[in-house]
Amino acid sequence: MAIREVREMGDDVLEKQCKPVTKMTLRTKILIEDMLDTMYEKMGVGLAAPQVGILKQIVVIDVGEGPIVLINPEIIETSGEQTGEEGCLSVPGKWGIVTRPNHVKVRALDENMELDIEGMKNFLEEHKDETIFMFGFTFMIWQHFYKKLIETGYLPNLSKGVLIHGGGWKKLVNEKVSPIEYKKRLNEVCGILPENMHDYYGMVEQTGCVYMECQCGHLHASVFSDVLIRRPKDFSLAAVGEQGLIEVVSVLPGSYPGHVLLTEDEGMILGEDDCPCGLKGKYFKIEGRIKNAEIRGCSDTYATKF
Repeated sequence: MAIREVREMGDDVLEKQCKPVTKMTLRTKILIEDMLDTMYEKMGVGLAAPQVGILKQIVVIDVGEGPIVLINPEIIETSGEQTGEEGCLSVPGKWGIVTRPNHVKVRALDENMELDIEGMKNFLEEHKDETIFMFGFTFMIWQHFYKKLIETGYLPNLSKGVLIHGGGWKKLVNEKVSPIEYKKRLNEVCGILPENMHDYYGMVEQTGCVYMECQCGHLHASVFSDVLIRRPKDFSLAAVGEQGLIEVVSVLPGSYPGHVLLTEDEGMILGEDDCPCGLKGKYFKIEGRIKNAEIRGCSDTYATKF
């Protein structure tokens, strides 16, 4: 492959936000090989894609135990502390005493954008007596977790797991996968109890706008938020049980005017303070997107690639 130019401190690209990798292409595979070749040529132990001018969430590492490729890495746990001399390929000729965590646990895809089965086995063995919390987009869990387990035949024991998921239902509805079927299938392959799988409704445009599903399958407003249903013709408030446009309200946004958002989703209020689950406040259900609305949700947009 090729040795790429390593961008140095002061280059604007090092201060920009990287985008996640959504699909493994030939160009991305070449980039990864080039990053490894460049890291070894420069005698480094780690290199990130922006260091070679590419704004992608890719990291390559080799601390003497073989190359590791991390796609869309996310730190989920740190512990301990260590201090030592450290350098950086983007700051040539400079060394400093740096304090970092002694252990870091990272969630990431490999260079084939595949689920790390061996990594999962090791993680579950290490935490076999603990409750495992899992979070992800509904469709991505189906596409990259459920289908991968079916394909490999590996059936992990996640009976103590708790899964929080949201978004991407449009594609699953097209595949005739209902919420009940979704829970049933996941329970069959990894043992997560249906009552420990919770869908949520929310959007990045409004801080704190997360409406969790209870064990009865209803979405609930939190103490920091409210939900209103408006009639499409005149935007007046709809009655309980009447379908209309969903409006979400949150008291949490403080840096932008995002307290009230009228969505492109339709739903209805089912009741208030009387859900069989025992939770107080409003509870509601989603009927779907309004007709001809553009698909803009993160998971739904990703799902169009499949």
